Amino acid sequence: MLIEQEIIFMKWPQEAAGNPNLVRQGTVIKNISTGQIEHHLSEAFRFRAPNIGLFSSISGALNLGVSAITFAYMSGQFRALNKRFSRLESKIDKVNNKIDELIGAVAQIDKKVDSIAYDLSSLSGRIDARHRDMVFAEVGAVLDTLAYADRKDEAGAQSIVTQNLVPIHKAIRIFDSLVDEYENALDEHEFCTVEVNRMRLMSELLSIKIDLTIGEKEAAHQKAVEISKLIEKSASDFFSRILTSSVIAKEIRRDRGLLSHISELYEEATGNSKSEFLIDTIQSSAIEYDINIAKISSAITTSVMLPLASLNSKIFLSQVGKNKIDLDYIATSITEISEGSEGLNDLLARDATNLSLNAQDIDGITAYIKELASLTSIARGAQIETQLLLSAPDISSTLKENVKLPFQTEYVLQVV
Repeated sequence: MLIEQEIIFMKWPQEAAGNPNLVRQGTVIKNISTGQIEHHLSEAFRFRAPNIGLFSSISGALNLGVSAITFAYMSGQFRALNKRFSRLESKIDKVNNKIDELIGAVAQIDKKVDSIAYDLSSLSGRIDARHRDMVFAEVGAVLDTLAYADRKDEAGAQSIVTQNLVPIHKAIRIFDSLVDEYENALDEHEFCTVEVNRMRLMSELLSIKIDLTIGEKEAAHQKAVEISKLIEKSASDFFSRILTSSVIAKEIRRDRGLLSHISELYEEATGNSKSEFLIDTIQSSAIEYDINIAKISSAITTSVMLPLASLNSKIFLSQVGKNKIDLDYIATSITEISEGSEGLNDLLARDATNLSLNAQDIDGITAYIKELASLTSIARGAQIETQLLLSAPDISSTLKENVKLPFQTEYVLQVV
């Protein structure tokens, strides 16, 4: 028999919600500028559930609502996604322009590689707006049908969904294929990463909602676990790209307040301890330092030490009488050494002048990280919510009573 435990859902106080200068650390809310504690999380609701170990292992923020969402709500979300695809297509247009340039260059070099040009041109035309509209039309038609289930009781909703499972699964499948096409045609820009994850999350939330409606709670929970892992993995990859960018990593290390803020967001977005990000940041700093030392050592050897050694050799030979003093050579060597020293100074000063980001760049990167953290909290919330519905079925009414607006409130679990 499982031992029950008290599960408390904590939330931000209303006066602190939406303030970009505040971050949560555990159950306290701090100002990122001053480091001072300004608020504490307050209790939203509580209940008892079997102790299965999962709840106590969740430390990040949660956005609940997968069991409370309606099909009408999902229909609105997918209409919004269709508009967001237009922004992604502007990114694809830029990729296509580069592809067109590459095709032209290839054609000029060698006609034998026409097949490569053909393959590249097929990539530029792979995403067709009409195809996208057809996909969303099919998804929209299915959701419009399912919207009738919102007005039915549990048995009636289950009947409507069961009757439409074939078109439902087809619509989700073609939507997922569309997202795959966009992902393959896009780069790893922060915006693209966020939008692709948002689309995959919406698809899985719809699938989870379908499973919950027809009573397949285990299948719903498994899908929630998988999408949570996928988004956390994507967020981890995103942070890895940050650390491999010496410009971004250097800016984060330079500002302790920013480093603390980014490390908190890392924990929220990836589910990993913020100490891991801090350690990786320090290690990336050490690697960058070693590379810079190697560059400087090489510059010193090439620009100063070798010319100086050659000059010393010439002077020595002239002193022992084996060669005449070549004043022109000495003058030239001294000039080369002087120029080499100036070049070395330029190398040392380069990081301080050219490799920097402005405040707008940092704000943009931080905003993308917050978006990823938000998507992670929704996926993580779906994982917890579906697990609760499995282990404590009575929680369904409690969730519906307390979670009025899906995914609008950030919660933190506290296990007693």
